[in-house]
Amino acid sequence: MGAFAEKRRIPVTLTSDAKQPAGGTIDYDVTLREVKEKKIPELNDDFAKDLGGFTTLAEVKEKIREQIHKEKDHAEQGALGRQAIEQLIEKNRIAVPEGMVQVELEAMFRNFESHLKSQGLKLGQTGVTPEQFVEKNRDAARFRASGGLILNGIANREGISVTPNEVEGRIAALAQQAGQSPEAWKKYYREKNLLSGVEAAIREEKTLAFVLSKAKIKMEE
Repeated sequence: MGAFAEKRRIPVTLTSDAKQPAGGTIDYDVTLREVKEKKIPELNDDFAKDLGGFTTLAEVKEKIREQIHKEKDHAEQGALGRQAIEQLIEKNRIAVPEGMVQVELEAMFRNFESHLKSQGLKLGQTGVTPEQFVEKNRDAARFRASGGLILNGIANREGISVTPNEVEGRIAALAQQAGQSPEAWKKYYREKNLLSGVEAAIREEKTLAFVLSKAKIKMEE
């Protein structure tokens, strides 16, 4: 809207914490110079082009639908995977060394810190201490360690392996998600001896996919 100027005098009643006696009034001269109106763009093909990579609004809607379906499928696969591991643990009771639980906790903590870093945050800003994180996630770490032992046994029996290209591809994907250079992340993972952890995670995922392909598991209501 066009610029203009409107002046008004506004009386304000003083409170007890003001420098002057409570109950008195003081006048403020206020000048309104501009009124802005928020305009929401029309949902049309021009709007789609402004988003970049699209030519029509129909393409934008289709992309949104694809993303929703992908996220739904990912969530369902995660739930199925957990059910499968729960059943495997139930049928194969094994003692999990405390050292393995500690390794899982350390890996979970590193992932937590990496997630915070991708959001531009530091651990101190969350109000969570390393000790609190460990206490809260110990049961989850024990579950992961137990499931990992069982899946490792299945992987050995079935000859499931991971190639160097798969490891590099995973690190590159993680770097992209965090908006970082893939080469920088590969260097970091090599220097911190984290490549074996990435390989193990991919092997577990492939083994779990194998288990799910052979198992008859239904989503719980």
